Amino acid sequence: MSNLNLINWHLVISATVWITGLSIGLASASWADYTAAQNKTGWWQVMQTYPYALAVNVGLALFCLGWAVGPDLAWWERAVWCGLTLWFAFWLWREMRSAR
Repeated sequence: MSNLNLINWHLVISATVWITGLSIGLASASWADYTAAQNKTGWWQVMQTYPYALAVNVGLALFCLGWAVGPDLAWWERAVWCGLTLWFAFWLWREMRSAR
């Protein structure tokens, strides 16, 4: 008997995705706070600039995607998480397009 059957790989992968997204979002917010303190500007002003807004949207899209593909969700919960994923993916696409 293989021990690989004891691990719920679907749960592991979905948790990895949402935790990665959360860590990207928190790291970018922390870096923006540091940059705002160094430049003596507001945190929100820094968060609206290109690299920080891009990182936050990537993090939020991954966070929502991780929850959307998670196991044991009702259809409406999955639909809400998929909708949020598409929303943040749209903002990510828009941010990348405006940076060019």
